Amino acid sequence: MQRLTTRNGLALPAIGLGTWPMTGSECTQAVRQALELGYRHIDTATAYDNEAAVGQALRESDVPREQIHLTTKVWWDRLAPKAMRQSLEDSLRALGTEQVDLFHIHWPSQDWDLARSIETLVALRDEGKARSIGVANFPLGLLRQVVETLGAPLSAIQVEYHVLLGQQPLLDYARRHDLLLTAYTP
Repeated sequence: MQRLTTRNGLALPAIGLGTWPMTGSECTQAVRQALELGYRHIDTATAYDNEAAVGQALRESDVPREQIHLTTKVWWDRLAPKAMRQSLEDSLRALGTEQVDLFHIHWPSQDWDLARSIETLVALRDEGKARSIGVANFPLGLLRQVVETLGAPLSAIQVEYHVLLGQQPLLDYARRHDLLLTAYTP
């Protein structure tokens, strides 16, 4: 399967399996079957309440973990540094892995310290808890602030993107700044 890469070191399979809104055995079975069919990018999040089911599928699969790109996300109510760290630790435990390949801030919050959250995100990457970092559902102005003002070494942005919801300005910006744009609900 084709892999897309960035200068910040992210190597992402071009097609992945989004696991929302699956939970429990349905999720485990779907992830296991997707891996059998050749999928190598699995996307989950704390808010999906299915990380343990995804982790179960990973343990049951014959595909070695190092061949699977695993993305997860921290929810908007856990963006304070200590809470973000705990969220990622909880995710790693549920997924049964020591590191995720991509860790996103899932949604921006209205009342948060953006700089401290981004600083924590970068620190988690630097500590080896995540190979790459990114953001999801950030509007263009906020993405610019994170990349240009805060200088965050993001690798990706994830947004809803499909024929009924074009995100061309975000895609153009991502391309100019060597970020992969992952479309959900494509």
